[in-house]
Amino acid sequence: MKQLKNTNEPHLRLRHLIKEISNRCGQQDDKLCGGIGLNVSESNVLSAFGREKEITSSEIANKLELSNSRITRIIDNLIDKKLVKRNYSTTDRRIINLTLSEKGFEKSKLLEHKYCKCYEDIINNSDEGEIKKIMDSLEKLIKLMSN
Repeated sequence: MKQLKNTNEPHLRLRHLIKEISNRCGQQDDKLCGGIGLNVSESNVLSAFGREKEITSSEIANKLELSNSRITRIIDNLIDKKLVKRNYSTTDRRIINLTLSEKGFEKSKLLEHKYCKCYEDIINNSDEGEIKKIMDSLEKLIKLMSN
């Protein structure tokens, strides 16, 4: 990690640290997703299914705070990769439900496993006190940034 020249200014150091965490998370996401043939946006959409058997693109857009048009493009890619299926509602043809294919379900589980392993490795390489401090600090930072 590059050191700041002037660490006497806490706002600059905080900005630098947040950017560094963001960059490293992005690199980790790229590595994990790329390793299974997905980009980060596609993996986020697969993760948005959660435990849902069926979900609409609007529900995914709301969960991920992305536009419907952006979600549609990502879903089109996932359909091309045979990871997601579109199902038209039998009661209202305007409603399109999405489901994970068997292949999509397997990729989703693999992705979840890879992320869990990544964070378990971080936890296993730190002592319990450090992890508690880090988590408490991150929770506080999230609250402060939400104002």
